[in-house]
Amino acid sequence: MTLKKISVVCIFFSFCNIQAQTEIDSIPSRIKTSAEICSRYVWRGSDYFNSPCIQPDLQFFLYKEYVGIGTWGSFSTTNQPIQETDLYAFAQYKGFLLYVYDYFYPNLSTNNRYFDYRQQTTGHTLSCDVSYTISEKYPLRLLASYNFWGNDKQNSSYFELSYEFKKEQIKCFCGGTIGNGWYANKAGICNIGISATKNLTITETFIIPFKVECILNPISENIYIVAGISW
Repeated sequence: MTLKKISVVCIFFSFCNIQAQTEIDSIPSRIKTSAEICSRYVWRGSDYFNSPCIQPDLQFFLYKEYVGIGTWGSFSTTNQPIQETDLYAFAQYKGFLLYVYDYFYPNLSTNNRYFDYRQQTTGHTLSCDVSYTISEKYPLRLLASYNFWGNDKQNSSYFELSYEFKKEQIKCFCGGTIGNGWYANKAGICNIGISATKNLTITETFIIPFKVECILNPISENIYIVAGISW
């Protein structure tokens, strides 16, 4: 993707975001929209699709900010046979946060169908994420993730420990898996890194967070530098 095309995409989504925000100002506590443009989609130590991508997110809050549902996707800017469209539900209480995901990767080569929920043929994977953050003062976060049904026959699991330096907008993280599955072909650490965010002031009322991440996967012996903007 050329710099000119990226600039056009950023301007277009910025305009859409301003318009959407104007429309939902009357119900700010119920709906939240966001999107991110990334140089790569690197998730839990693995590079998906080897391409820049656009990642939109739509949330609907059912009870204040504590319970809600949403949909998230990652769409490559190059021609790829597989993209990602997920549904999720979440709930939080004090330091605990629970997510249940329905991961789905439309694969044109295998012709998997969205409404196929048969265990043997479905393209969906249901996963549960549970995390706990100690406190606002000490934002140490522990995460456990488990794929409990669907297309992932290996029932992959993932565990992560992270700490956020909120004043500096820096986050450090270390994650791994206990066996062969989505994240690696053996047990071990697959996701070590640091991310830093800086707010880019466009106007007095329009600020775009700019994030850079350095990610190391010791199992696959890969390293990634990822940049992204969100709004």
